[in-house]
Amino acid sequence: MVRKGRPRDCNDIPDWCPNGVYKVYPRHTTGFEVYCEMKIDGGHWTVFQRRENGYVDFLRGWNDYKHGFGYLKHEFWLGNKKMHSLTSHGQYEMRIDLTDFEGNDAFAKYKHFKIGAESTKFKLTANGYYGTAGNSLEHHNGFSFSTRDQDNDNAPSGNCSTWFPCGWWYNRCVTANLNGVYFIRTPDKEHRVSNDIFTLFWNKNTFQDEHLCYNKTTERLDVCCNNYEWADGKCNKCKLGTTTEAGGRCSSCQNDLYGEKCSQRCSCDQTERCDAKVGCISNTNTTKKHTTGSTLNASPNKRISTKATIGLKNVDRREDQ
Repeated sequence: MVRKGRPRDCNDIPDWCPNGVYKVYPRHTTGFEVYCEMKIDGGHWTVFQRRENGYVDFLRGWNDYKHGFGYLKHEFWLGNKKMHSLTSHGQYEMRIDLTDFEGNDAFAKYKHFKIGAESTKFKLTANGYYGTAGNSLEHHNGFSFSTRDQDNDNAPSGNCSTWFPCGWWYNRCVTANLNGVYFIRTPDKEHRVSNDIFTLFWNKNTFQDEHLCYNKTTERLDVCCNNYEWADGKCNKCKLGTTTEAGGRCSSCQNDLYGEKCSQRCSCDQTERCDAKVGCISNTNTTKKHTTGSTLNASPNKRISTKATIGLKNVDRREDQ
């Protein structure tokens, strides 16, 4: 069924219609065009962001993010004002679909999604996560939107939008950044640790990259990536036999693990003990013994995305149809 009258969003587009651009009329608006995703997860998603090739520049100011920019059939940001109009009536959910450079897919859904009015600086509400991409957006929930010319983040000094160039709902600063600098290939080491580059990413246990750190200067959050810790104003690599634990500090390997990033497991006999650096050694002397261990995935790191699509859908009206 389709609601009679003009469509408020993609919920009201008939099921048989294909993906494409349609004009919708949220309450108290004169209408505007949106892109409707009609195939994924039941369809009827009103897409408000897409990244696919980096042709559209997302390093923009407040007014651009407020009104929207780009091309609805390709890369674009729908506009915070339009997103507020869409989500201000009824309950909306959000879906994020991501693809990385190796062709791996992931998604994240939030059962409760809303963008506040401009008086709240377009505050983000995103609750009720489930999916395969990890809940990186949790760090940003409840915060206002920031751009290079509007600093509304929670950082004690400076503007997150200049450190991680784009508009986003920054906290102190980011654990998810889907409007970030776009790479056409997996970035090299120099760009991964750059003070100026921060790309699209999501959490993934199977991806390990010790060089992708959140910050490299004292002006940023003192949180470092896996196998690094914050000390002396920078991220420093953990020593052999240690790895990053909760709190962002390097701690000795535990539970019969050893080696770099505690990525191998000891298989010692009764006359040996597990040394955090080298594996099994004799209980009576320091003679080293070769140990065959299993490689483990350490704590989740960040997977860089080459494609991203974000859409919203009105839950109340879909259930009524």
